[in-house]
Amino acid sequence: MFNFGFRYWKTCRKIGEGSYGEVFMSEGGNGSVLKIIPIEGEQLVNGKPQKTFGEILSEIVITM
Repeated sequence: MFNFGFRYWKTCRKIGEGSYGEVFMSEGGNGSVLKIIPIEGEQLVNGKPQKTFGEILSEIVITM
């Protein structure tokens, strides 16, 4: 089970961004990578409108 509590985020650094969102890597422990994908909100992400669930479905399937 993953624990994304305060300790996890304290060791994270941003390693990339794109049209789907931002990617972070934890430098502590197992070096896991986490992709944050905002969905169907009003706020711009990296200067672009957020994607709909249908638009990101292929991205979710690819990463599983």
